[in-house]
Amino acid sequence: MRTRVVMVATALLSGWVSIAAAQPAGQQPGEQPPAVNPWNMNLGNWLDVGARGTSVTGDEARFDRFRDLRTGPFLDRFRYERDTGARLFSFGVDNLGYRDQRFFGQFEVPGKLRISADWNQIPLFFAVGADATGAGGTRSPYSNAGTATQRLPAAIVASVQGLSGAAQQAVLAAVYPPLALPNPFDTRLLRETFHLDLQYLITTPCYHFDMNFNLATARRNGRQPWAVTFGFGETAEVAAPVDTRTTDLTAGLEWSHDGWMVRGSYDGSWFSNAQESLTIDNPIIAADSATAGGSRARYALWPTNHANTVTLAGATRLPAHSHLTATVAFGNWLQDTPLLPMTINSAIAPVTLPRNSAQADIRRITANLSFTTRPARFLDVAARYRVYDFNDETPDFIPPAIVEYDQAVEPGSSELVPAHFSTRYDTFETKATISSLRAVSFAAGYRLNRVNYTDREVSRTSDNAVFASIDSTSLGLVSLHGVYEHARRRAPDFSSFALTALPDAGEYAGLRRYDIADRDRDAATAMLQVMPLASFAVSGSITVARDKFPNLQWGPQDAFGLENRKSQGYAIFFDATPRDTVTFGAGYGFQKYSSLQQSRQVNLDPTTPAGGAQQIDPNRDWTVAEEDEKVHYISANAEFAQLVPKTALRVIYDYNRSDSPYAYAAGSTLPTPAQLPPVQHRWHTAILDLRYFIQSNLAAGFTYRYDRYIVSDFALGGQVEDHVVLPGVVLLGYGFRPYTANSFWVRVLWLF
Repeated sequence: MRTRVVMVATALLSGWVSIAAAQPAGQQPGEQPPAVNPWNMNLGNWLDVGARGTSVTGDEARFDRFRDLRTGPFLDRFRYERDTGARLFSFGVDNLGYRDQRFFGQFEVPGKLRISADWNQIPLFFAVGADATGAGGTRSPYSNAGTATQRLPAAIVASVQGLSGAAQQAVLAAVYPPLALPNPFDTRLLRETFHLDLQYLITTPCYHFDMNFNLATARRNGRQPWAVTFGFGETAEVAAPVDTRTTDLTAGLEWSHDGWMVRGSYDGSWFSNAQESLTIDNPIIAADSATAGGSRARYALWPTNHANTVTLAGATRLPAHSHLTATVAFGNWLQDTPLLPMTINSAIAPVTLPRNSAQADIRRITANLSFTTRPARFLDVAARYRVYDFNDETPDFIPPAIVEYDQAVEPGSSELVPAHFSTRYDTFETKATISSLRAVSFAAGYRLNRVNYTDREVSRTSDNAVFASIDSTSLGLVSLHGVYEHARRRAPDFSSFALTALPDAGEYAGLRRYDIADRDRDAATAMLQVMPLASFAVSGSITVARDKFPNLQWGPQDAFGLENRKSQGYAIFFDATPRDTVTFGAGYGFQKYSSLQQSRQVNLDPTTPAGGAQQIDPNRDWTVAEEDEKVHYISANAEFAQLVPKTALRVIYDYNRSDSPYAYAAGSTLPTPAQLPPVQHRWHTAILDLRYFIQSNLAAGFTYRYDRYIVSDFALGGQVEDHVVLPGVVLLGYGFRPYTANSFWVRVLWLF
């Protein structure tokens, strides 16, 4: 499913204009003052304050998502800048006091020192409290929702244990549906990010030094929907705790002189998680059992880890208008979090682990070599080689036993050793550009991407691609850009793992795995802009892409997975400025996607005669096709300055529509599948923005915004709120619901 949301930036709601009452400098008596654009002014010192009102009917969390548009007073924008020539200082604030507020500033001594800092918040809303109808919010039968340990009332679980089928479902439907539970709560995250950048320059007649330091730290805190399972039959959706911090540091020193450059840098990244596990009660088992399963389950969350990288780079100019650049980086990823036990089911004897912590160790080497030259006035040639070696040095982990689904104990063996998945990527690309014609340039090139694998179904893949492009930017009224690429990826052999281990486990060696399967790709893009008049322009684009996965090593009856994927789209837009004070434009875009996947249904042990017969029976094949998923986009805007003296008006409208149908087909020995309804999304956004200029540095403004969202989704629609879909499922009630929102801003803008 694809959804396309067009968001109008908040900056559009807080533009500024300064209409000077006095005659501009240099203007001759009687001459008309030049027109100004009231929405595109780059201002140094200004303030945008006022009050905002927002009314949402329906899914408020879906409306807010990554922003905070609550009703109340606001300081939407504050900008201050002071430039003495020798020193430059600037400071700014956005949406002060709300969950998406931002502070930033910069101090600069031109040519010597620059220090900048930025602190901002970004919310992510999943669900907020119930609306007037009682819908919305998230509800959970678990106590301590959003914490690391969540419990169910023992009486509820005891009433379900021992039941099965319709009787169990009836009890579950009575006690676990979200709308049957009290006390809806918000489920949301808040990310707080701080950036500090420092650059210091030393320049002499002989050399140039550039020292830089960058620090970024981000904290995510809150709770989010999380699915946990207890074997095959029970699933619980809970509000999982999130309390993580990521800190990234970069320090580098660069020296340059007379066409030479040498740079060294260090990059460090540290991730910490205050909640590294989640313990949840089983919704249908009240007491631990060695055969039925555990009453609780513990799940690992994101582990604390860190990474280090040291980089060396150099560049030099060469004869014949040539340039050479080289970079090499050495790094590691380390993770040594204490391991969780195999199970917390008290009815199963503890399993002694080979070690107490992960001791995960990844070593990385990256090298880049780039060469450009211009052997003739009309010819440019570029070549690039890149190697990335990902080497897993984690020690083997062979436990004496494996606990499956908290109920079955199986002996450990070397076959259960986690795969290392070490990988090496080699990429070579060359490109030649001919620009002999004054207005047109042609380019063509070749790219090879070769990947070597360990512990994968293939030992190597080679992806060969050829591409060509045409560009024209100086044909006067017309600008053109076009590119075409054809790529062919092949795996020369299948490993013994694919040929032996996979069939023994009931999988097919011919299964198309997306990143390593044979693939033929064709893609083309064309963009054209025509400007017959200085005040009118039309632009359009067309894109077409097609992937085929032939899997030639196997017959069509044994080639499963993704078979093909297609996409195409076009767009046309126009902009017109019939007068200096009037601008308008409109456009339409369309995209279409389709794909086909094939599988085979086998429900018996493939090592038995009956299971083996199913495994080779093409009449048990089934397919799912994403049939022409379509996305439509319409946009229109108009701006009027001085239509009425001292006023400026802007109107914007956006409409998005997506329809995603899925079609299932099955072989003659399988039941006819029930078709799923298409997934549908509709977005409407309309904005009216009006400004009245009281004087040259003071304006009053009014903004109105209308949003409407309509959704029909078989997976995350309204059904997640009022009933349990499958036996043994506990839901939060989080999903996609329609909404209608009306927002307005009353503001004062002051230039000081």
